[in-house]
Amino acid sequence: MGDRQNAEEDPSSVRKRCWQCKSLPAPGSKLRYCGQCKAAAYCNKHCASADWNEHKVDCDNIRETNRRAIEAQKVQQGRRGGEGREGRQKDHAQYTIDIQQRFTTVPGLAYEVELLAWKHRAESPLIHVSFPKESIHDVDGSGIQVTLMPRGSWELPPFSSMIIKTNFQMLGRQFDEASFCPDQEFMLMLNREGQTRCPRSAACRFTDNIVRGIEITEALTAGEKPEDIADAFAWFRSMDPPHRADYKVQNLLARFESLYGIVTPRGSVPVPSRAINNEVAYMVLAATLFLQFEVRLEGLLGAAHLNGKEGKILSLDVANPARFTVRLDDGTCVSVKASNFVHIRRGEYKRQLP
Repeated sequence: MGDRQNAEEDPSSVRKRCWQCKSLPAPGSKLRYCGQCKAAAYCNKHCASADWNEHKVDCDNIRETNRRAIEAQKVQQGRRGGEGREGRQKDHAQYTIDIQQRFTTVPGLAYEVELLAWKHRAESPLIHVSFPKESIHDVDGSGIQVTLMPRGSWELPPFSSMIIKTNFQMLGRQFDEASFCPDQEFMLMLNREGQTRCPRSAACRFTDNIVRGIEITEALTAGEKPEDIADAFAWFRSMDPPHRADYKVQNLLARFESLYGIVTPRGSVPVPSRAINNEVAYMVLAATLFLQFEVRLEGLLGAAHLNGKEGKILSLDVANPARFTVRLDDGTCVSVKASNFVHIRRGEYKRQLP
């Protein structure tokens, strides 16, 4: 199987697991990639050896698609003087690292992908993330396309033209493994727009905290119960390091005292209201998960013509921090108080875009 090299420890949003035992790496440790295909990842040599009989077919297929991708790159570079084989392989390996790192650094992208897979988990989906052809490092990530590919539709248009058959066969074997559980994991594939060969794929585990964050957001914006605010404060502490979670909670409590005159005793939660709940929900959905906070305007008196208009919150209003800046669907930006909007959900949860 060749020597194995250390893999960079994946950020929590990718949740790379051992291909054999399906475990996450122990805290402070790293998975190790197969020395031949550079795709399969394992806890240790024992897991790598135990999986070899199953992996060797996929390993050959991955190496072949890698070889073809490198050869295609060679043809493209030929008229520019060309490069040595070693240089092309390094470029290809660097591209693989770049595309994985880009996935983890686009705010909200990993959460958008996971929530999409969770909602459609009964379809055993493959989530395909395509980066812009020109550059995977587009400044704001707006060129990234996320596509849901149900397990039963891979060979049908338009999916059949996106990934070559060999890759589908490899993914199919992973889906069909007895250990694969669609209520606990999903398949993720990363590649560049128009690149049908040599994509990066991995089985990713659902994260309870992400789904829980959405449940808390929807509870906060559907009613006014103290326990929903308490759940949100506890959720911050489960998502963030202690100092950051405490900062978020204290920042919210300070806002409530300054804007609404609500003083919250230590160890308690503020009295819920539409404004208070919307503020907490915004901190969960937009400021922590980096997902769009879609709203409908209500209760406006001086600008009653805007009631019923829909849009998404861009940020706190820099000119008046007591208000939020909302971009309406017609492109108009308005400044409103937290008591003058309700959270709505229009389709899937999406990452924030400029």
